[in-house]
Amino acid sequence: NNTLAIVNSDLVSKYVSIDSRVKPLVVALKAWARSRGINDRSQGTLSSFALTLMVISWMQQQKLLPSLQELAVQQQQPVEIVQDFDVRFCRDAAVINQAMVQLDTLRLANQGRGPAGDCAGGLLYSLFRYYGLEYRGGVISVRGDERILRGEALSEAGLNAPGNGPNARAATDASRFFFVENPFQPGLDVANVEIGQLARIRDEFRKAHKHLGQGLPFAELLAMPVEHLGSRRRLPYASDGSLHAGTASLASSSSEGSFEDSDNEADSEPLAASRRTATRGADNNNNNNNNNNN
Repeated sequence: NNTLAIVNSDLVSKYVSIDSRVKPLVVALKAWARSRGINDRSQGTLSSFALTLMVISWMQQQKLLPSLQELAVQQQQPVEIVQDFDVRFCRDAAVINQAMVQLDTLRLANQGRGPAGDCAGGLLYSLFRYYGLEYRGGVISVRGDERILRGEALSEAGLNAPGNGPNARAATDASRFFFVENPFQPGLDVANVEIGQLARIRDEFRKAHKHLGQGLPFAELLAMPVEHLGSRRRLPYASDGSLHAGTASLASSSSEGSFEDSDNEADSEPLAASRRTATRGADNNNNNNNNNNN
């Protein structure tokens, strides 16, 4: 009966239909995260829905995907309200195709080829680099430019100015780390990663980037033993140096398997937030008791 969850699923499915590389990227990222022990919401790590949105948001930043919610507002689609939230997003194939052509023109003008090549394996390598080395905190969102979503009139120069576009809030909201925003509920984190897991998640992204950069197979990365599973209280730090450059390829098995999420992410959000708050409260109580004993 969670209609917002249904609309979220429809939005993700639409993004999958736009670019054939979205599905294998998401499937590969989920397989990797599960093998590394960081795709378990009950343990305070990344949910499957959060991982999916991280792929889409990153592809938007690379000008590989448009924001379907932005397009809906720009096309002046009528507002669609579900549970008090505007759930408009563009489904018009002609409009989406035109937006993709514009993005291709901008990307080719600014970067030449896409990040680490245009194949799914090259994109996965670049995605690992981004979340392991380049990401400095901030909201991870697929919503697009909030000014457009508010209906503000912007010039083309304003839209293309540095710092604008998808995930522009990352530069001004770095205190939020691996904060993955619900597409239709602004400000709601669907990841709810526990503080003690942040450094471990970042470290796994770095290890994956280094592994693929050395030309080693993706399947071997999935089979590596998980280390430091008990470390839950370290804070994230910056990169400690450069890594080998190279282009990786996905194992043939990475594009197989089910794409649909089996867990209901929306229903478990309040529980995850409560768990995180309770954990912090318990830590504070323990510290106070220790101080009193001393």
